[in-house]
Amino acid sequence: MLPPSPSLGASARSPVAYGDDDQRCPNLWFSDCGLVIRADKMLFRVSKDMLAARSPVFADMLSFPQPADVEMIEGCPVVSLPDAAQEVTVFLRAVFDPEFFKPYPSKTDYPTIRGILRLSNKYDVDSLRKRALVHLDSFPTRQTDCCSWNDTRENLFSFINLCREVSALWLLPRAFHMCSDLHPQSIICGSTPPNGTHTVLNQDVQVAVLSGSLILRTEKMSEFFDFIWHPAKIEGCNTPGACLASRNRLRRRVEKTRGMYSPLDFPFDLLLERMSACQVCQKALRKGHKHAIRQLEDSLPEIFCLPSWSELVAMKASALG
Repeated sequence: MLPPSPSLGASARSPVAYGDDDQRCPNLWFSDCGLVIRADKMLFRVSKDMLAARSPVFADMLSFPQPADVEMIEGCPVVSLPDAAQEVTVFLRAVFDPEFFKPYPSKTDYPTIRGILRLSNKYDVDSLRKRALVHLDSFPTRQTDCCSWNDTRENLFSFINLCREVSALWLLPRAFHMCSDLHPQSIICGSTPPNGTHTVLNQDVQVAVLSGSLILRTEKMSEFFDFIWHPAKIEGCNTPGACLASRNRLRRRVEKTRGMYSPLDFPFDLLLERMSACQVCQKALRKGHKHAIRQLEDSLPEIFCLPSWSELVAMKASALG
């Protein structure tokens, strides 16, 4: 039996010094276990058998006979991984501590999801991969959706690259749309989130986002707001002439912003509150606006050169099983 794992507090972020260069991770250093893993300069001492039972990749790796000159620490063989220490830390915590990474909707953060998902995908820990994918899947694909992690925009480029790496393509339409709101220079040059690594999008993603942004701000902007003046008379309106004139003024104001906004980012409710149309017409316009949002969200895959929604939904069903 493994000793109980201490909580991930300040000590996990300030590991105890070990030797000249290496550091032990105190939350993942079990003195009765027989395998040491090194990532960067971080050392982890864990159960070889438990790790092999969870990961077929590690099972194969650890089944090879040890060379005579294998590195040893405190009598344990050392396996060096090419992965980042932060990612290995959260991955191993998820493997050995069932309280560390609980299923959705438990709160977590993006770096934890990313590290666990990347390494569970790489080392074939299927149960952890699915759990991390479900957390990742809480990314808002529509305006009304919510998320189990709140650092969405600051990690947007990393999120897109991660979705492509693990084939979670069904999350990309909304993510690409969020990118399309950025300045073109940011899309091309990349971004650096707080306490993060500078991240650049692949060139094909840059092209898809920039071309999609142009489509949204021009032709889709005009199509989206056609509901403002159609039909000419709204059923139940007692002042059709005055209301139609008010709606036409609203439509002209919208058209003046062509090229400035994606329709999904346009402050339509604010303009609607300021117009002089009757309550019946305003209610109809709000309904038309919601319908237009759903239609445009349904067309995002095509706009951003992604597979159709039916294909994306099938991918999601297969991945989350």
